[in-house]
Amino acid sequence: MKKGSNFLRGLLTTIVMLTVMAGSMFLGYRFLKTFNPVAAERIDDVASDARDKTEETLGINLTPPDPDVVPENVPEEVVYPERENGIEIVEAKPDRKSGAGNRLYESLEYIFNDAGEVLTNFHLNYGLGINVFFDGDRKHGVILSNDNCFLIEADLSYKQIASNVSYAGINYDGTKVYYSSSSTGLMLYDIETGEETLISDACYKACLSPDGKTIIYNDYAEKNRKVAIIGGIGKEGTVIDGGENGMISPVAVSNDGNTAYYEIYSGNDNGLYCYSNGEVKRLSKDHISYKYVNRSCEKIVYTDNKKAWYYAPELDEPVELVSMDSTCEILIVDAEADYTDEYRHSAIVDADNLADAVIINGGREGYCLNEDCTLAMQLRDNGYAAQYAMTIDGPTCIYEHDDSIYKAVYEFGEVKSTVLVEQYSVLNSVVYVDDFYDGFMKKYEYDQSGDDFKLYYFKEGEEDVFMADCGDENHDEVLWDEIFEKCYYTCNGELISMNKDGSLKTTVATNVRSMIYFAGSDEHVGYVDTDGAYYVVINNNVFEK
Repeated sequence: MKKGSNFLRGLLTTIVMLTVMAGSMFLGYRFLKTFNPVAAERIDDVASDARDKTEETLGINLTPPDPDVVPENVPEEVVYPERENGIEIVEAKPDRKSGAGNRLYESLEYIFNDAGEVLTNFHLNYGLGINVFFDGDRKHGVILSNDNCFLIEADLSYKQIASNVSYAGINYDGTKVYYSSSSTGLMLYDIETGEETLISDACYKACLSPDGKTIIYNDYAEKNRKVAIIGGIGKEGTVIDGGENGMISPVAVSNDGNTAYYEIYSGNDNGLYCYSNGEVKRLSKDHISYKYVNRSCEKIVYTDNKKAWYYAPELDEPVELVSMDSTCEILIVDAEADYTDEYRHSAIVDADNLADAVIINGGREGYCLNEDCTLAMQLRDNGYAAQYAMTIDGPTCIYEHDDSIYKAVYEFGEVKSTVLVEQYSVLNSVVYVDDFYDGFMKKYEYDQSGDDFKLYYFKEGEEDVFMADCGDENHDEVLWDEIFEKCYYTCNGELISMNKDGSLKTTVATNVRSMIYFAGSDEHVGYVDTDGAYYVVINNNVFEK
């Protein structure tokens, strides 16, 4: 009896130790992937090679099954039941917009379209999640889940096109998909015909030109050196650069293959490079955080450390745009983009002139670009809660400062600032829609019972219109859903949506503690309930985070 107890105790101890070790490794990997993606990528490559060799030697399949998926699939009708924890879904059937069903979105691994239809098959309850890439028009997408690659259409039908895949992407025009791994090599998949073309036997990361006919990728040369190559279907690969031991990460390549951008992670060779008409120029020696190219993939804006830069092949050197005390980020505003990395820090932007889409933001500063992108024009040098838009007047910033709301517009070579709202202390939250000329704001008024919050619709040059009471002690923001054109606010523990003119109000959820905004692939409204559970709201339908 005692021996059996000792055995059982030892077995339980072993299980606990293994569980702790597995959890520690998982959390360490997630930390590494977040703060050092290059190292994480190398771990992925080594793991992929080991898995492939094990499968080949032992004749077994180590790839985990994909969740609830078959190779060919037309999505089942989604049923939205009422929750048992007090969350009442009032608008259970999505309402359609004119021309709906033509664009794809993703939030927290829920794939949905602008018709309000939601695909839940890829929603996973563990941290690794999925990688999703859409073409410029969001009519097609590529999903990488559990090393399987799927092609999805705007009506949410999808099919598996490859397995054992480490990397995948789609071109801006939505005609080609690339996928690669150490077992398959680099493949190009024609979306219309389904034809597959082998580009390279040994390949990892790649990037397609906007038309999908040219591709930049890294490959192995002699002595295990990694090199950057430009090639394509029917094109002989041209080596444009190579390091001794470093990792090469493609950024973009033009349709004709004459211009390309890529990064090298290799000691003294570390940095961002431009290949143009047979010549290579080193643009930076630092790690690049944000990198966005224009529609032709010939011009680029990027950040390294706390500086933002602009470069085009006709320039002798990169132009320093901004140097900040804090980390600066590049925002793509009111323009479509084909994101080429999982962190959405690299993309082809649907703009010939990057000044039509780029904002540089950081701390209490915000900048747009002048017409030739060689100067950063300061929209704000103070304030907070900034919102940006490319309006008919020009790049515009709305921000709060000294109990007032300011609007700064860059037009005709200069920045003009005006005060929109004085005594901002009476306001609790403001959200702008439609070119920054109108929006919703929540005010509070004092009465004998305390603060009374009220929601108003406002438009420049017109009187504010009362829309709804928001109850007492309400400190949630007012949020605007651009995709489905709904305003969200809370009142006495309820989450409520309203269309722009206020004619349709819907109680989306009850038992709401606070409303939140999920920032992911596509930002979306969500909330926390009174039990601390998180939910995302897609066209008034509630899904667990």
